[in-house]
Amino acid sequence: MCADAGGYCTRESTLSAIVERCHLPAPPPAPPPVPPSPPISDRLWPPVQTIHRTPGIATAAQGSFSFCLRNSSDTPAILEAAFARYARILFPGRSGQPQPACGAAIQEPELGQFALRSLDVFVETLADDLTATVDESYTLDVKPAAGSSTATVRAKTVFGVLRSLETFAQLSSDDGDGTSVSIASAEVSDAPSYAWRGVMVDSGRRFWPVDMLKWLMDAMQANKLNVLHLHLSDFCRYAVESKAFPGLTANLTGLQAGSYTRGDVANIVQYAKMRGIRVVPELDLPGHARGLLPLEQHGLQFCEPTSSTRSQLYDDAENRTFGVLSTLLAELAQLFPDEVLNIGSD
Repeated sequence: MCADAGGYCTRESTLSAIVERCHLPAPPPAPPPVPPSPPISDRLWPPVQTIHRTPGIATAAQGSFSFCLRNSSDTPAILEAAFARYARILFPGRSGQPQPACGAAIQEPELGQFALRSLDVFVETLADDLTATVDESYTLDVKPAAGSSTATVRAKTVFGVLRSLETFAQLSSDDGDGTSVSIASAEVSDAPSYAWRGVMVDSGRRFWPVDMLKWLMDAMQANKLNVLHLHLSDFCRYAVESKAFPGLTANLTGLQAGSYTRGDVANIVQYAKMRGIRVVPELDLPGHARGLLPLEQHGLQFCEPTSSTRSQLYDDAENRTFGVLSTLLAELAQLFPDEVLNIGSD
């Protein structure tokens, strides 16, 4: 009812009629409909081999959730680090807290009847030999249930476990404050479609500092990539400290500045391995070799040796070039443990 110059309004059957008769301001437009959530398989990247989506959502919180290796009392360092890393990814709001011990009695927080207390991991071998043929397959089963929600990973190697942790994180949605997550129920069976899933960084032309490489490797981990191809020599520089030929990096300045110390290389290789990433070095030969100019004084030969833009190596009859490169490649092979050493072939 409302009053106006014409008397009392009569009861109208629609909101629009009341607004028009009573001179009320128009109501705000209805909010747009919330788009439906994408299918859970669309949230997993790269797409998994098989996924069976079942009804239900489990909940987990930093204060009451643990990653637990169930078939060994000795958790290897690579899994210890991965469990801590994914705890920070799942629960950024409480990243400073250690995860509860597996099997410990938990009093809080209260998450309801579908609370998930652990991700139970079973792995056939704890060896951490990262090779081109390492098995990265796994299964992941998340089963919400009243009073007994479970999540289980089974893998043949620790590197399969690493891939499963990323899938588990992708199945999870932050509940709002960074301290708890909802995890979609799913049965996943997965293995890489390709053994080599790589990214190449050309530090021979545009130098990438160590911290930038680590940022890249974190992104690679999130995409389940497993090879960092380091193109270490090109027109601008040879980008690794050499004990055999210190002059290679001693005078890199200006646009040519930037190189990795031996400590840097060890740091990069270890950081990569903890994320299931191989580091493959490349010494580009015989072309694009201008970064090796300081080795001329040690006998390295270039085609057109008087040219100011010389960058193509010359296979001299005296094998002086071969001798210098043999020393340099042997040194590089000692720094990078991977079974592959790339020589470019430009």
